[in-house]
Amino acid sequence: MRMYPSRIVCHAVALISLLAVSAGCVKRMSATNEPGKAEATAFATLRSLAVSADASRIELTSDKPFTYTSYKAGTPAKIVVDLSTTEPGSVASDIEVNRGNLRRIGLLRQPVGGGVLTRVEISLARDADFTVATDPSDKKKLLVTLMPAETEASAPPTEVLPVEAKIIDQTVSPEASPKPAESVSVVMLSEEVTAGQGAKAESGESQPRLNAIVIAKDGVDISIAGSVQTFNSFKLSKPDRIVLDIFGMKNALANSVVPIGAFGVANARVGSTPDKVRVVLDASLETLPPFEVVKSDLGLKIRFKPQTAGQAAPAAPFTPSPAAPVVASVPVPAAVKVEVPSPPHSRGSLETLDFNVVDGVSRITMKLSGTCEPGHPVQVAQGLSLSIKDCQVPKGLQRALDTSQFGSPVLSVTPYQVKVQGVFVAKVMVRLHGNPPFTMKRKGDILVLDVATPVTSPVAKLPASPSAARPATETEFADELAPAARSEEMVVQIPRSEAGKRAAKKVYTGRRVTLEFSDADVRKIFQLIAEVSNLNFLIADDVTGTISIKLVNVPWDQALDVILDAKDLGMQQDGNIVQIKPKAKMQTQADAELASKKAAELGMELRTAVFEVNYAAVSEVAVQFAALKSDRGTITKDERTSRVIVKDIQTALDDMRQLLKTLDAPEKQVMIEARIVEATSTFTRDLGVQWGLHYKDGSASVAGINTVDTGFGGVVSSAGPGSTGSGGLGLGMSFGKLTSNIQLDMRLAAAATIGQVKIISTPKVVTLNNKAAKISQGQSIPYQTFSAEGTKT
Repeated sequence: MRMYPSRIVCHAVALISLLAVSAGCVKRMSATNEPGKAEATAFATLRSLAVSADASRIELTSDKPFTYTSYKAGTPAKIVVDLSTTEPGSVASDIEVNRGNLRRIGLLRQPVGGGVLTRVEISLARDADFTVATDPSDKKKLLVTLMPAETEASAPPTEVLPVEAKIIDQTVSPEASPKPAESVSVVMLSEEVTAGQGAKAESGESQPRLNAIVIAKDGVDISIAGSVQTFNSFKLSKPDRIVLDIFGMKNALANSVVPIGAFGVANARVGSTPDKVRVVLDASLETLPPFEVVKSDLGLKIRFKPQTAGQAAPAAPFTPSPAAPVVASVPVPAAVKVEVPSPPHSRGSLETLDFNVVDGVSRITMKLSGTCEPGHPVQVAQGLSLSIKDCQVPKGLQRALDTSQFGSPVLSVTPYQVKVQGVFVAKVMVRLHGNPPFTMKRKGDILVLDVATPVTSPVAKLPASPSAARPATETEFADELAPAARSEEMVVQIPRSEAGKRAAKKVYTGRRVTLEFSDADVRKIFQLIAEVSNLNFLIADDVTGTISIKLVNVPWDQALDVILDAKDLGMQQDGNIVQIKPKAKMQTQADAELASKKAAELGMELRTAVFEVNYAAVSEVAVQFAALKSDRGTITKDERTSRVIVKDIQTALDDMRQLLKTLDAPEKQVMIEARIVEATSTFTRDLGVQWGLHYKDGSASVAGINTVDTGFGGVVSSAGPGSTGSGGLGLGMSFGKLTSNIQLDMRLAAAATIGQVKIISTPKVVTLNNKAAKISQGQSIPYQTFSAEGTKT
């Protein structure tokens, strides 16, 4: 009786120990899992989205630097910005704006493979240009700027004229103004300004700032807080605009577009890069008046010269307010005049690019400035690629020029900007049809690339002396090359390469994108293109390196080809899977596959087949079979029995059997028949042609009629072969059926009175189609001839 309680106690102690051990394990397992829950995601997260008061600027901020691509969608007008590896976070997914040209902003999260993509869709009231760029001082801030529409950009000058002249206080920030409209930095300024109220930089600032763009009496003042070290100005056409680059400057303006409405200038657009600020003055009319850029006490002044009588007069000059006369207490620095057409030689640029067709030659004319150094055109898969070192391409020229409607070998010309080892390189991609010859010539600042229409004769070789080629070119380009300042001339003629056969014409149909990267990982760029194209990209491990590229509004498949060509990579597509590898590796794999195929053929069994040839020539069939046989195959022809005996592998025999079905077909035959008739000269003739149309439909009837026989008239109607009391001759010909039930025929009749017609011969001959035939009929009657040589028979 006492043993039972002790046994129960032992069991209870064992059970309690087991429960304690299990609880400890559970506690350790939960402690192990807690860090996994606390792991932070590797994706970036949007923190905020802000819209400016005039709805011309959208600001996105994130906790990590942005990786993005942007493009413009169709109707309705929409701007799409794809943020790679970015979560939308707590930002609202749908924001209604309805101010200015901006209607709404939508955010959409899309899983892509093992990552995520946030798509920002910006709906517009009407189509407009835009720019997308990160803040130079903060890579975690992305700025989307909308350019004004034409109706907003060309405001009438009367809206600006009544503004009272006043002096700008540079220390007041735009946020201090109670109304957004009062923060606009366009005011009328007196010609005389005190030095204490000028836009000068404080001693503690490290970088000058662009604070305001103001209208003066004789031009436009660029108010700068600090000193201007280097600037560059030039004029662009189509449409006319003035471009002013201020280097080492920071943009402090709240608005990127400032209305002017004077001196023939509609507005001023301001953009910035890490090393400069660009101010572009757009013309309100077709042309801008002459101008010069000089330093002033405010910073810089764009001074417009008086126009001639034939030009449009600028807006009326502004008179300063008499209540606020001010006198400058510090002398104005000496003006530094900058010639408009010639920017400093420290930076080169591609100023213009034109295309025309002259006497069957497609001519691409480029005007260079500064230190641009063009290289030799290189043949690529799509056409020609021209690199111009130390040269920048203006944003207005970075677009594809479609030339396919000119009927020339040049399909398109696309200039774009790249950066190689810190040096700007202008690239010009010329897409060609076929493999035409081309020449490149340079004289001064003009670079001419001529593409001739392909001909069968080979291209002439490079002349031994450059002077030998000058007489033909100097006369041809005299008018075009005359304004060039430099005298050196370079003539390069490149023959066509037989080894580098270009692929057939390729049409790019992908969605247009804008890619702008500096020293970016090429694998990341391929990931962005994969997201836009909705294809699966498989990138090999040995695809590495960085690339600097700027492509604006180009199809994604064209951008992919340009990047592959720049990095010497190849692409293989199988369905929706794209493999990207180095070209050398792809060639090695192709050679290995070919060697494997040949090795497999060596192991296949040889079989013997006898091919009967019924219509074709045995020798011709044997020649065609020789092109299909393998290395071990043998072909024997038997002319007597019209047979070809082949001993080869099964795959080659199958190919020969299919080829023989096509070649061994009977040729069509043609029969020619004639009638030779003898008749007197006084017989009563009845000659003519009668056309007949016969229709018969056994399957259906029209109004109860299913048979039609009719004639179209002629000289005769039913000749008289069966006429009573007379004889005749008739010949009928059938031309064949027009459709399944309609037959056209012709009857030639010749009748005469009895005894006046005699049929001499009815010759006919049958021959193969497209083969000549001859009919010979009659007797040979010898006769003698007499001549100086003697008698001949």
